[in-house]
Amino acid sequence: MDTRLRYQENIKIILQEHANFRNTIPDGYHSQLLFDDERGGYLVLNIGWNDDNYLHATPIHLDLIGDRIRIQYDDTEEGVATDLLADYSAVEVASKQTKSAQRETKRYERL
Repeated sequence: MDTRLRYQENIKIILQEHANFRNTIPDGYHSQLLFDDERGGYLVLNIGWNDDNYLHATPIHLDLIGDRIRIQYDDTEEGVATDLLADYSAVEVASKQTKSAQRETKRYERL
């Protein structure tokens, strides 16, 4: 899978987790996800009413520019960058393990 497609999938998963968490809070607000793969835009939109208070906020806004993820806005406690880096690290570890296994296979094939 190429880098851009992998980033698109990872961003969607991470933002879905944030939206799911927000939607468990019983305060009248809910999260919507906005994905634009063609232009590389990814947003979490919090919207709704709580008594007389209206909320329309974008707590997370990410753009995928080329093969880089740009965090345009992040109003989360731990930061979406933490999730992205954790996900990227897991991908890197899996990639290194796969490459290591491929080298071992080639080594045994030569014997």
